[in-house]
Amino acid sequence: MSIHLISNGNTIAKVAGKAGLNYGDIPKAQAGFQRMELLDASGSVLLAASGGRCISDGCPDCIYNMNYQVIELTEDNGFKGTCPQAICEKLVFAHYMVPNSCSSL
Repeated sequence: MSIHLISNGNTIAKVAGKAGLNYGDIPKAQAGFQRMELLDASGSVLLAASGGRCISDGCPDCIYNMNYQVIELTEDNGFKGTCPQAICEKLVFAHYMVPNSCSSL
């Protein structure tokens, strides 16, 4: 069994899975859609986790949101992902935010 990590449409890691808790870091993660696949010995996708927030190289929420997101492993639906439009495209909290940025005034 192996774990396949996809970042912005690119395979960034393929590691052997072990019984129990598997963990690690992802130093090559890229801005864009993220997906994790659990593969059987033949390379077929058993389960996948996708559909969470995209990694952004900007500030889509008008704040730098560093919160973790946990996405469940489910049957593979083939979803390869798209990222939603940024919601911070206008002046928000006019006294504090500059349009299209995360900079304070």
